[in-house]
Amino acid sequence: MQDKLIPLCRLYENTSKTTGKRYFVGNLSFTSKLLILRNDEAKEGEPQWTLYVAEREQKPLPAASSADGIPDPGEPTRRRPRAGGVMTTQ
Repeated sequence: MQDKLIPLCRLYENTSKTTGKRYFVGNLSFTSKLLILRNDEAKEGEPQWTLYVAEREQKPLPAASSADGIPDPGEPTRRRPRAGGVMTTQ
């Protein structure tokens, strides 16, 4: 069974500063995130956790990083052609 499991993302356990409730969050891709919240009102036999998918908030690029050509470490690398016309990854 273990060889058939496909990991989607890694989850991080956090505690809300406002409510004090525990939750899990992780990035599914560069554009979406997962959030798992505990259902405190669940009775026995009912779901204890609820999984949400949400759009990730896009962080604006600082003017300095875009001007000097250094990519943000969180950004996907872009492919550029080499001098010989062969595509490579940065």
